[in-house]
Amino acid sequence: MRKFNGPYDNMGFDKVGNHNDTGTKYNFAGFDKEGYHIRGWNIFGIFKHTGTKLDRSGFNKNGIHKVTGTKFDEDGFDRDGYNQKKINRDGIHKVTGTKFNERGYDLNGFDKDGYDKKGFDKFDWNVFEIYKHTGTKFDKSGYNRKGFDKDGSRRISRRKKSGYWTYYRKKSGYWDSNY
Repeated sequence: MRKFNGPYDNMGFDKVGNHNDTGTKYNFAGFDKEGYHIRGWNIFGIFKHTGTKLDRSGFNKNGIHKVTGTKFDEDGFDRDGYNQKKINRDGIHKVTGTKFNERGYDLNGFDKDGYDKKGFDKFDWNVFEIYKHTGTKFDKSGYNRKGFDKDGSRRISRRKKSGYWTYYRKKSGYWDSNY
């Protein structure tokens, strides 16, 4: 039990838990009056909120996950909630505070306009309507970005929707029934 000489105990904390020198709940080393560090660990490696050597997410004092044995959990996130690309579970980048990294690309590698580093969109077409895998204006099936073949015939598909057959054409990488 701590002894109080005046308003502070022998560790420099008052009865409320504020430290004399820092004016906060932590001393200069980052420990509170109960001996737990700001991150929640004591010197014996016990986590304050679980009473075990693991925090609520399964990480130990050194940030190693109990299942993977690495600094990342099964989903690829560290104990602070960021993956190797510094993006959290909500898709926000640690440094920029946006969905884009320092170079302007999102988690999937696309910029704000929807193009990757090589200038292709998620459907593998670039702004010049060149298909990534063929290097031409036609995809592997022989259709251009707007769904036409070299003879000008449209790509048509039909699907049963609500009991009726609906015809679709491929437009900009997706099927559109409004043609």
